[in-house]
Amino acid sequence: MKRLFYGIELDDSVRSRLAQVAALLRGVGVVAGNWSDPSLYHITVWFIGEADDGCVHGWRQAGEAVVREVAPFQLTVSGLGSFARSRVLWAGVGGPGVSALNQMHAALKDAARRLAGDPGGPGIRVDSRPLSPHVTLARKLDTASMRHLRSVEGRIASLLGTDPFFVDHLTLFESVRSHGRLAYPAVARLPLSGPVPGAQGQICTRHPRGSSV
Repeated sequence: MKRLFYGIELDDSVRSRLAQVAALLRGVGVVAGNWSDPSLYHITVWFIGEADDGCVHGWRQAGEAVVREVAPFQLTVSGLGSFARSRVLWAGVGGPGVSALNQMHAALKDAARRLAGDPGGPGIRVDSRPLSPHVTLARKLDTASMRHLRSVEGRIASLLGTDPFFVDHLTLFESVRSHGRLAYPAVARLPLSGPVPGAQGQICTRHPRGSSV
C-alpha cells in the first residue's frame, strides 16, 4: 500500500524564503509541536490516501489526463494563517495560477467520483471541500502564540516578497516515513502541456486515513 497525493513542488528560492519565515516565527515565540522540514514544503492539489501498488498506474493516468488540460502558470506565496481545528500553521498561495490549481483539483475530484460510482470499484470517500491552496509550515500549533505574529508582520512580508514563481508540472507524491522521518518522494512528475478536452484513465484507491498532507 502507498499513501499518495498530487501536489505542486516549490523551487529552492521559495523554500528558502518560507524557511526564513518559519525561523523568524519560532524566534519571536510562535510555538508548534511539529515544524515542517523545508524539504516537505509543497501545495497539495488532491489527496488520494492509501492505494494498492497496482492502482498507482491508474492514478498516474488520471494525472496525465489532467495536465493535458492545463498550461504552465504562476503563483505567489503571501500571508500567514492557521486552521484552528487542526492547529496547522500555513502560508497562503495566490496569484493568477490559482484558477489552474482549482481546475486540476476539480478534475481529480471528478475522477475519484467516477470511481466511487463504479459498483465494481473499491469503496472510496470523496472529499467535497473546496481547495484551499497553502503551504503547511507547522502542525500542533499553539494558536494563542500567534499573537506574536503582529510584531513581525512587516519583516514577514519583506521575506515573502511579491515575486511569482513558475509552475510547469504536477507531481504525484508518496508519503513515507523512514527511521522516524517523514519524506515525500516523487512517484511521477507530469509536465503541464496545455488545454485539450477529455480525461481518461482508471483510478483505484481505498479509504484515505486522513486528508492533510
